[in-house]
Amino acid sequence: MILLVLFLPCHALAKSHRPPQPVTQENVSVVADSRLSVPLSMIARHYSRDRGVSVSASYGSSKTQIDDIASGADEADVFIGGKTGWIKTLQQQGLIDIYTRTVLAKNQLSLVGPAGSKKPEAGDPNLLHLFPVKNPDFQFAFGDPQYLAEGTYAFDAVYKLKLARELEPFFSILDDAYTLNTTISKHGAYGMVFHTDALLHPEYEELAVLPETSHDPMQYQAVVIVGRNMKAAREFLAYLQTPEVKEIFQRYGFDTAVN
Repeated sequence: MILLVLFLPCHALAKSHRPPQPVTQENVSVVADSRLSVPLSMIARHYSRDRGVSVSASYGSSKTQIDDIASGADEADVFIGGKTGWIKTLQQQGLIDIYTRTVLAKNQLSLVGPAGSKKPEAGDPNLLHLFPVKNPDFQFAFGDPQYLAEGTYAFDAVYKLKLARELEPFFSILDDAYTLNTTISKHGAYGMVFHTDALLHPEYEELAVLPETSHDPMQYQAVVIVGRNMKAAREFLAYLQTPEVKEIFQRYGFDTAVN
């Protein structure tokens, strides 16, 4: 009886028992203004489904996000902010591709109050009579301009609408969006918030959408951050400008007529 023994090279044997290696999925990391969390989460799901690219998004104070990007604590690929000055800060530090700077959508500023609050008559420029300033619990809330984009616009508006002198003793300046909306919706405060927030919070009353002349243009700008993932970031930014994405922004109250 003849026994045949087949010798295989050791490397061939090793290869045959090697577990399959996972396929690394391309990823785009986005940091964005918290006002965009609802539409942008939907947009990210659509992009992942259609392009096979994972999109991870985080939301919060743009001021904090910029500090993290500058320090290297946040290795984001795309930044979307609601205040022109924050984009300029990144540009001055050489952290962005300035040629990718794009206006995605616009917002408006709304005057809001507790449910059932008195609304101004059409064309009535006098807003002071809407506020119960003699009520000991009255407060007028808006965002801290250092941390919240809507705070910058609200601060401008109260002066341009000649409300500051009477309302200043009642100012409640808050540094995060959750506290701002909770103060209005749960504690009966009046205030100024983004129109898109007013749409999402039926528990308080939108009294008026303020005229654009009362503040600077309210634009959400996106930009690619300098790094190793710029190609994927530019492709995602191009997707954000498609009709499909514009329709999603419009669904949540944003204006995409930006050109």
